[in-house]
Amino acid sequence: MKNPARSTAPVRARPRHRLKSWRAYDPSWLVRLARKQLNGQPGIARALKACTRERTESAAYLFFVDPRNANKPGAAWQFSRNEYLFHREYGQLILDVLKDSRIGGLEFLAKTKERARRQAARMDP
Repeated sequence: MKNPARSTAPVRARPRHRLKSWRAYDPSWLVRLARKQLNGQPGIARALKACTRERTESAAYLFFVDPRNANKPGAAWQFSRNEYLFHREYGQLILDVLKDSRIGGLEFLAKTKERARRQAARMDP
């Protein structure tokens, strides 16, 4: 009898990013926040103003630049650094700034921590 756990079907690698399609995005709230909190870095507000489309990775992360092949030669995504903002409703925000000064994505840190707590609670016996 065959072992059902052993399949002869080829194993397919799961994509690293399961993203929805690109959608229009209004970055005006981020631009205002950056102008207030990062007033010594006007380039960040300008870069955020250009973030008019997004792809959702999760409730905690939005991409503004295609993340495929990140940091590999020829990829659109070439990470440089993080910048931090604080929003009274959303909490700590982390911007991924790329080497060409574009904003690659936005992370809602509170939602990341919330997801980690939920996962830990599911694993706790």
